[in-house]
Amino acid sequence: MKMKQAGLVAVFFASILLVPQSADAKVRVAATLGDLGAAARAVGGKHVEVTTLAAPQEDPHFVSAKPSYLKDVAQADLLVLNGMSLEIGWLPTLLDNSRNGAVQQGEPGYFDASTVVERKEVPQTEISRQMGDVHPEGNPHYTLAPDQMARVAIALGNRLGEINPDHSEYYETRSRSFAKECLETARKWKKRFAELSDSKREIVVYHEAWIYVLDWLDLERAIAVEPKPGVEPSPEHVKQVIETMQSRDLDLILKMEYYPSAVVERIAGKTDASVVTSQGHARPDQDYIARVDALASSIYEALE
Repeated sequence: MKMKQAGLVAVFFASILLVPQSADAKVRVAATLGDLGAAARAVGGKHVEVTTLAAPQEDPHFVSAKPSYLKDVAQADLLVLNGMSLEIGWLPTLLDNSRNGAVQQGEPGYFDASTVVERKEVPQTEISRQMGDVHPEGNPHYTLAPDQMARVAIALGNRLGEINPDHSEYYETRSRSFAKECLETARKWKKRFAELSDSKREIVVYHEAWIYVLDWLDLERAIAVEPKPGVEPSPEHVKQVIETMQSRDLDLILKMEYYPSAVVERIAGKTDASVVTSQGHARPDQDYIARVDALASSIYEALE
């Protein structure tokens, strides 16, 4: 029975990978995260079919690798991933079991977006688990910064053109247009945040996921609710956060929606601070620029 089942699985994957593609067939893109899926739709337009693996409300460090994700990777012509070890706990298993040679590392169908961004907080010393969830390649949470996404857009357009050369000019045009929109959005909000007084520039974060956004908007992290990345805050550390906020008159806490709310609400109640909760990543069919605008606007209004 087991041999028969294994044979059926082999036939299933062979049927997926050997289906002939017409010249006008859409490039099938599997993006690990919603922001990357939104970028792929913006660049690929009518010539791509994009699926996103992780749900927007899921912590991208700890995604449950569902069977449907395996099918998406197996059928993909292009895999777009965040990289910098963000998906290390779940993506390698999907890749290994997909039996799709086109999207394996080193192939044109494997696109690690982190290879083209300006990496921040890259450790300069040897890391250990005692430091918390520190990534050896640097902080991987770059997709919310439009200046970084502009870099991704250009590279993604080039890669789509390599995979589907019949429409390379189309991808190039759209990638440049999307990159320009990202940079204009970045400049617009940077200029607006420059109007804030220096006393409004320090904020509190839950997890160390905001360095790219803070650098973009010229804000500073005063303290994190997590004592170390990925480590749950102790009562002693929560007390330290509250005392820091009260002594420095800090008004804002930033967190992703997939992190616990109770401790943040308790801190906010003690300090009269505002809490801005961002969705983890773009939701299906959500426009990337609209998402970034909404986040920047909510931060600005809370600080103003």
